[in-house]
Formats: sequence, structure tokens, C-alpha cells
Amino acid sequence: MEAAAAAVAPPPPVDPLREAKSRVQEEIKREFAAIMATGAVQAGEAAALATRRVMERHGLRRAAAAAAAAGGMQRG
Repeated sequence: MEAAAAAVAPPPPVDPLREAKSRVQEEIKREFAAIMATGAVQAGEAAALATRRVMERHGLRRAAAAAAAAGGMQRG
């Protein structure tokens, strides 16, 4: 009976950083879809806006400003 108990592996440890990142990505995806559904902006602008909104919602204003600035940059 002890051999059977030893054969069952414990669940892998939960990585809180990975979990938080996953939640934020899902929230940004939902926000992006909602913005794109309006049809008012292009995909790149919608992505920057969705990221900014989610970051502001969580109190990350400084990071949101940096994301907005990076989203506004055009690459050659």
C-alpha cells in the first residue's frame, strides 16, 4: 500500500508570476476584442489601447504611459 502512495507524484508547484501573467494576458485579449468589435481603430492601436486600459485598471499608470508611448512608435 505504501508503494502505491509513493507512486503518486505531488502536483507541480504553482508559479504565482506565471499565473498573474496569464490572467493579465486574458484580460488584455478580452479588452482587445471589445475594442476591435467597435471597428473604430486598427489592430495595433487597439492592442496599445487595450494594454493601457488593463494596466490603468490595476493601478499601473506609469507602465501604461510607457506602453502607450511604445504603441505609438512606428517601425520602418
